[in-house]
Amino acid sequence: TPDGWNAEILQAADAVIRAEALRRLAESKRPLRQQDLPKLEQLVQGECKVVQLGPGLRLINQNGILQWKQKTQPLQPLAPQRAVPGTYHLPGGYCLVLSLLEGLDCEQIKKFPQSRKKGLTNWADYDKIVDSLSLRTRQPGDVFRPVGRGGSKTLKKLFNEKGVPLQQRALLPLLAVGSQVVWLWGEGTSEAFLPSQDTKRILLVNVSQDSIKESET
Repeated sequence: TPDGWNAEILQAADAVIRAEALRRLAESKRPLRQQDLPKLEQLVQGECKVVQLGPGLRLINQNGILQWKQKTQPLQPLAPQRAVPGTYHLPGGYCLVLSLLEGLDCEQIKKFPQSRKKGLTNWADYDKIVDSLSLRTRQPGDVFRPVGRGGSKTLKKLFNEKGVPLQQRALLPLLAVGSQVVWLWGEGTSEAFLPSQDTKRILLVNVSQDSIKESET
C-alpha cells in the first residue's frame, strides 16, 4: 500500500511465503535475528501492535497496515570555528561561501551596490572582524543589531519575534565576534558591521539551501 504493507494479504499467504516476505521486509533495514520472526508473525496476525527490531527501529501494525517507525538522531549544532574565506557545508544542509573582496572589486561593489542587490544584506566590513570572526550557531548572550531597527536584540528575542521553530534555532549558522553577531542566516549583516565608503575589504556571504530539505527529518 502507499503507507506500508497490507497485513491481511500476508495473513492469507502460505506460512513459508509469509516468513520469507517478513524476512525480506525486516532485512531491508537490518539483519534479521531468529527471535524476531515469531514476533513479526504475531504482528501480522494482530496479536501485538509493535515489534522493536533495533535501537530506534520499530515495525508497527497500524489498522492492518505494517509501517516502519524509525527515530533518527537529532543533528548536532555546529562547533565554533574560525571563519576565513572558503566554502562551508554545515549541519542541517546549510552551505556558506565566504569571499573576500579587495582593491578594485571592493571599490566596485561600494560604487555600484545596486548591481549586487542579491548580496546587499550579506556583506560586511572585513577590517572590523578579520582577526576574531567565528562561524558557529547561537550561544547564550548573543545579540544582533537588525538594519534600521534602532538597537540590538538578543537572538532569543529575535527568534521569538520571527517565529523561528525551536528545532531550527540550534542549527542556524551565524558569524560572530564574541557575542556580537556579525551575520545571521535569514537576517543578513548586523548594522554595526555594514561596509562604509572607507571600507577597504569586504566579506561577501553567499548562501545555499539546496540540501536542507533532504536532511530534515
